[in-house]
Amino acid sequence: MVEKQITRQAVITVHNKHDNTYGDLLFNDENGTEYKISNKRVQYFDVVQDGAVLQLNFAVAYNREYIYNAVPVKEALIKPPVAPPTAELDPEVKAEFIKAREEVLKPSGQEVGMTTKEIGDMIRAEKLSTIFGAETAKQLVEWYKNRIKHTTGLN
Repeated sequence: MVEKQITRQAVITVHNKHDNTYGDLLFNDENGTEYKISNKRVQYFDVVQDGAVLQLNFAVAYNREYIYNAVPVKEALIKPPVAPPTAELDPEVKAEFIKAREEVLKPSGQEVGMTTKEIGDMIRAEKLSTIFGAETAKQLVEWYKNRIKHTTGLN
């Protein structure tokens, strides 16, 4: 096999990567320039990692430049990962955060109503155990009964 003529080289730091719909690997450098490694060169996909410093060797075929190979630059000066802050949050900020999180996790009346309806439908269709398993189905039936009692005011 004839070795391709390398026409250009570039040393880049990978900023992010993703696949396209054709199975090619697309990635950007720290300046936002996008590069593509063809799905015919999957052996180079593993070296393309976020933060990796690579030497890209380009060649030309059919008047188009493409990445011939990607080689990791050894002992590259990669920025060390930044450790997350270890300082404790201000107690007021922490309390506000917890309160806001609980409010987000609280289901709305509409969500409770729709859930009640859906569980009732699954009970009538005898699908609750099939979908959730026997133990969870038992708990859901109990929850449903309590929700109906609470809503209607019946004992």
